[in-house]
Formats: sequence, C-alpha cells, structure tokens
Amino acid sequence: MKKYKNVDLVLLTRGRINGQILLKEISPEILEDILIVCHPGEKEGHLKNWGGKVKGVVEYEGRYVGEARQWCIDNLDGDHIIFLEDNISFHVRAEKPDFGNIRKYGLYEMTEFRWTKENVLKHQLNLFNDISDKLYSDEYGIVGISQRFGNNRIEEEFVENCRIYGFWGLNKKLYNKLNHKISDVIYREDFYLILRFLLAGIKVGSFAKYAFDKENGVNSEGGCSAYRTPEATNSNVKWMVNEFPGIVRSKENKKVTWKGYDGIALDVIIQWKKAYLEGLKNK
Repeated sequence: MKKYKNVDLVLLTRGRINGQILLKEISPEILEDILIVCHPGEKEGHLKNWGGKVKGVVEYEGRYVGEARQWCIDNLDGDHIIFLEDNISFHVRAEKPDFGNIRKYGLYEMTEFRWTKENVLKHQLNLFNDISDKLYSDEYGIVGISQRFGNNRIEEEFVENCRIYGFWGLNKKLYNKLNHKISDVIYREDFYLILRFLLAGIKVGSFAKYAFDKENGVNSEGGCSAYRTPEATNSNVKWMVNEFPGIVRSKENKKVTWKGYDGIALDVIIQWKKAYLEGLKNK
C-alpha cells in the first residue's frame, strides 16, 4: 500500500501528557512516523506513554505555537511538514453523501468502532497521501482538511483558497520564498500564514472528502490556552483588520466564552478568495 513521500509528521502538544486523543486513533503504521514535539518538561511523560510507538519525542524552546512550528521548519529534514493536533479525530465521507442533511449525508470516524483495522489504515493512508501529493505538486502553500461542522455544505472533494485550520500540511519550498514567518505572530498564526501565501499569489487547498472534529472545546486545558487571553486575542483581531485592509474584518463571537471575562470576544471574517486574486495582481 502506497505511503506518503518524504514528509515529516509532527504532533504539537502542550499540557496534555495523558490526553492524547489523536494518537490513540492512529494506525501503528502511521504512528511510527509521528514525531511528538512538546513543551519543555513534558518529554519524559510522552516517552513513558508513547516511547517505541512513535518516531521520537523532542522538546522545543518556544513560548507559543507559532514558534514551535517555526522550530520544526528550521530543524526537520523532510521536504514538507504535516502538523497534527492532539485533540482531534479524523472522518471520511460516505461514497454517496446526502448533501444538505447534516444527519444523513455521511461522515464516518476513522476508528475501529466502525471499520476493520485494515480499513482504518487504508482511510488514514489515503488522507496523508492525498495531502502529500498536493504538497509535492508545488501548487499549494498549505493543504488541509475541512472541519466536520459545515462539511455537509461542501459538495466538492477539494476546495481552493478557503479557511484551513486544525490539521494541515506545509510546503516548505514555497514557505521559504515568503518574506514572512509563522512565528511573526502569537495568535491565529495559521490564518496569518494562509493570508501571506494568498497575497503572494500562492494557492492553499482543503480536502472536503475528509474532515476533522475537535474532541474538546475552545480554550480547553492545555495547548494554546496556556498563554491565550481574551484581551490579547481581541487585540490580534484589531491588528489583523489593520494589517489586511479589505480582506479581514471583525465580528463578535458569541460562541466563545472566557471564564472570568465579561467583555466581548472578537473573531475574524476573512475573504480568502479575494486575497488570492489580489495576490495574483501583485505577482
């Protein structure tokens, strides 16, 4: 069975030594290729739980996730990188989805609860291979998969120049041609990098025939919540609006609540396709 090319598989994790949701669902044949990149002081805990099952465990010296991603870019040898999150699950579309019906159109979790071990491996390999192939085409700066929520509104199997987060692969060759780094910002570093690609006239893409689901809610313990604050993320929204005029605007996010914070939580609305068209003009 075909296996992805020279791509580093990296699981970034912080504060979740005993909360590895994704790793528990990954087939052993893929798990052995995953490098756990963790926060300082957590290496021994991950080695105890996953030593001998994963490719390795390393600690990074960084304050936030953008610096962790940049550390991987600078220090890993693969042609490209696929970044995994520790608290997501993978899903695959039914062969004949019923679009528009969120209950019936069909997204099935890639676990042995529904599939045999062989089919779990097949679906997971297809996912990683599809992302790898797109990265090696050198047409896309970032390639990801859709979020489970809202997937039923996308009939295409692959969509260009759209919102991507949570799980995605990076084309290192195209990234190194940018005059910007993912470590330039502390918050929404994935959106920031996507916009930098698009405004350089470089496409991004997302597979809708696959999806990921966040198993824990926003601001759950660990991860970015270790340093994220409502005041700082609101400030980041205002900065992005000023940094990308006509492309980014702000909105109130009523879904996000912060313990002990009574103010308004802001989020961004981004015109991805408009950004790409402006990038083509800039070329």
